[in-house]
Amino acid sequence: MLTNEQKKQLLTKGYVIVKDLFSYDEIKPLINYANTVLDEVAKMLYKDGHISSLYEEYDYTKRLNLIHKEYNDAAVITTLQKKMGKPLFNFWNNKKYLNIAKQLLGGNIDGHPFWTLRSQVPNEQLLTVPWHQDAAYLKKDADPVFIFWTPLTNVDKNSGCMEIIPTKLVGREAKVYKHSVQNLHNSWYLQLTDNVDFEEIVTCEMNIGSVLIFNDSIIHRTLNNTSTNTRWSFDIRYMRQNNTTGTNQKSIPLLRKKSFNEEDKVTKNNFLENTVHEKPEPDYPTNFRKNMWWLDRWTKK
Repeated sequence: MLTNEQKKQLLTKGYVIVKDLFSYDEIKPLINYANTVLDEVAKMLYKDGHISSLYEEYDYTKRLNLIHKEYNDAAVITTLQKKMGKPLFNFWNNKKYLNIAKQLLGGNIDGHPFWTLRSQVPNEQLLTVPWHQDAAYLKKDADPVFIFWTPLTNVDKNSGCMEIIPTKLVGREAKVYKHSVQNLHNSWYLQLTDNVDFEEIVTCEMNIGSVLIFNDSIIHRTLNNTSTNTRWSFDIRYMRQNNTTGTNQKSIPLLRKKSFNEEDKVTKNNFLENTVHEKPEPDYPTNFRKNMWWLDRWTKK
């Protein structure tokens, strides 16, 4: 649960860092799944002759660095997962996060279909996210969401932590500012192009077990990772029941005051059957940008 002060900050400035919400043991299943992703990506690349070793002797903070040096789309493959591992889905449903979501949204909670297990290898521009609002990635009729950003490594200004611009309004920015597609080959990220006030920037240095919570209107970015380790994180989103997602996908029923109705059950079961799997199914990043409608929205005609 958020304290009164934490909730007040989130609802006035648009963000809050909750320190040490989880123990390392509670985060460990996510780290184990990151290792599973690495195993599957390494096996695929090794089988196809792209890398000379599986690098199994290295942990999750070092292994991807070495794979990436031999195949420079490796970190893109690990990040653009279409299948959500069961440990990720279970964490989406953890009581601590759902209790906070209830404080913010009431008792009927859905999961927003945007989620990402992110790997940021050192000095990789393509995975260093520029200033943006998450709302810019959604269609214009999208309803508000709260983002819960969970680091799986300790993060500071040298290892690619987040930076936030707190809103000076009451909780949310007044509009979605103008964006453009980042000027990097094959980038799917948006970058802010409007002039905004960068007077106050909060650098969100955090340890494993802490969480950054913010809403979709808040301007933020990740810093370049200049450390020697891969930075891993997992971000998920919560919204009110049956609100408009601003995507081509339905929201996923997670919590109800009473019980799930039949439509809820069908929607949730479809998500479990089609998206949640024991193991990831990595694939090469061919035509991965084709379903990213925000590229058309912000591309100059």
